[in-house]
Formats: sequence, structure tokens, C-alpha cells
Amino acid sequence: MRILLIVKNFDFGGTEVNVCQLANALCSRGHEVHIASNRGRQIQELNDEVIHHVFKFTELRFISNYLRLLSLVKKHRIVLVHGHQRMAISLSALLSKRLGIPAVGTVHGQFNRDVRSKFIRKLLSQIIVVAPNRLNGVNVDTATRKKIKVIYNSIPMPRREVNKKSGNRIKFMCVSRIDSKHGYFLEKLICEVMPIILKNHDDIDLEVVGDGSCFERLTDRLTESSEELQNCVTLAGYQSNPVEMMREASVVLGVGRVAIEALSVNTPVISVNSLFCGGLITAGNYEVMKSNNFVARHADQFSVQTLISCLTDFIENKQEVQEGNLSLSDCVRVDFSSEKMLDEIVVLYENLIDYK
Repeated sequence: MRILLIVKNFDFGGTEVNVCQLANALCSRGHEVHIASNRGRQIQELNDEVIHHVFKFTELRFISNYLRLLSLVKKHRIVLVHGHQRMAISLSALLSKRLGIPAVGTVHGQFNRDVRSKFIRKLLSQIIVVAPNRLNGVNVDTATRKKIKVIYNSIPMPRREVNKKSGNRIKFMCVSRIDSKHGYFLEKLICEVMPIILKNHDDIDLEVVGDGSCFERLTDRLTESSEELQNCVTLAGYQSNPVEMMREASVVLGVGRVAIEALSVNTPVISVNSLFCGGLITAGNYEVMKSNNFVARHADQFSVQTLISCLTDFIENKQEVQEGNLSLSDCVRVDFSSEKMLDEIVVLYENLIDYK
């Protein structure tokens, strides 16, 4: 198959990494894969056989990008387009209408935002949602409902490690974009949560992996803080393979893909972001967390005090938590295997092409 994947940005984030890995996996199975996106560091992670086309995707360039994509699809005889997130989904749907080829849209965020137009929903051949919770509160007609399929985001499973690191120091790790959306949470974590934790525990480190528009502000806030805080907090910046770093963490703070990656290497996870703080992911809440992309929507709203309580509980029960985490790792390695995800997507593609 000759496939075009469209995504607006291609730098750092769960969607971008997922598209990159999907492209590589499709390519490894012998398919001709093209990607259209803005520039970004994920380009460096692509297999040499994947063909990348640089676009400047903005609202103002929507029509010109649509016309350029038309030319690209015709030139390379693309048989299916797959858009990720709102703008790319809309472009894919319009290409489908003009050229008569199937179009798939993957909703990584809110359904009503990514495919809010009834016209776009009608044009799409299939809509993928990455977790069942994407459909919460969504009112769609019967025809649209029939197009929707849940295919979880997944990861290439890293090597297995049963025995966790030893030593007395505890390392918290947070992997995230450091932009206006996530910067608020990270500032609270570093400047308000960590000082309280350090008052009662002197064997704690925090490593923050990622970068973005607010990275410099976060660096400045850390520089202005106490020497004690500076000595235990590391801003590691962008890392191409954070999974191996998660392997060395005592606990990872995050949701979505970050949670999946951490659990896959048998590292406990506290489900927390700027909106919700749900505590540890456990065997008891795994299915609920899974259906919500590991975002604790059922739990308390995020607050400094709630996160302090979650981290304190982990510190006091570290060994018990790590011993009980192995069964979760087994579940994740079955449920979120990239091979399983790829099988589902290839079958979906093939059925759409045969139908056309």
C-alpha cells in the first residue's frame, strides 16, 4: 500500500511519537509510507525508507496546503490518507472527497474538537479514537458511530526488566512537553511540591524530561530557588529515548503514552497532569485508567496538596508498590504492543481499500 500520514507538528509529544512509530512499522512491513508535517525532531527517528514532506501547517495556509497535498497524492499514487488531530483530519477528509480514496482520522484529543464538523465526519471513511473515553459526552449520528473504532496508542515493547534498581535514593521522573499547557503543572511540581517533600525526606531527586516554549521560564524559576532544590532537580531537556531513562526512575508522573512506556519497563506511575491527580496506577484501577488513556478523570482535580499526598504515600510504601507493579507491566505489554496495534490498523486500511 502507498499511504500518506498527515500530522501538523512532528517534534515532541505523544501524537508525534505515535505517528513516527506507525510510519516506521508500516514501512518495515513493506508498505510505501509518506509523511506530511511541519519540521521537527521526529524526522530524525524515521526509517530511511519513509518519505517525509515538509509542510508549514497553519490556519492561513490551509487552502494552499490542501492544493499541495492534492498534487503530492496524485504524484505518488497514494491509495489512502490518514490524518492525526484536527487540521490533518480535515485535510484528509477533503482529499478523500476530491480524489475518491479512503481517509482515516485519528482523534488523539477531544472528539468534538478534532472532528467537530458534521461535513468532515461524513467524508471520513473511518475514525480511530485512542481510548474509549474520547467518546464520553459525544453525540453523533448512527452513520458516524459505525465509523468509529477504538485502537489504543501503543509502543514498541522495550526489553523486559524484572529487578528494579537498588539504592536508598528515590527518583521522581516527569516526561512532558514544557509549553503553556504543561508548564503550569511543572512549575507547581518544582517550586511548591518538591520543597515540601524535601522538608521530610533528604533522599529525593526529580528529573524532568522534555522541552518547549516554557523551558527557559522553568529554568529561570529553578535558578531562583534554593540551593537544596537546585541540587535535587534536573531539567534534562529533550531526549530521543526517554523510555530507557524511565527504567531507572523509582516512579514516573504522567498520563497517556508516558504512563504506558513507564509501566512497560516495570516502573510505577502516578497518574497526574495539570487537571487531575489520581494517585498510583494499580491492578485495582488499571481497567478504568486504561479506558481513560491513564488520565484520572474520576479522581480529584489537581492540587499541590493532593500531589504531595500521593508522593508521600509512594515514598512510605516504595518497596510494596514496586513488588506489586510486575502484574501491571504484564498487562501493558499485552494491551499496548505496537505489533497488535499495527495488525489492527493494517486490516482497517486493507478493508477500506478493498471496499473502494
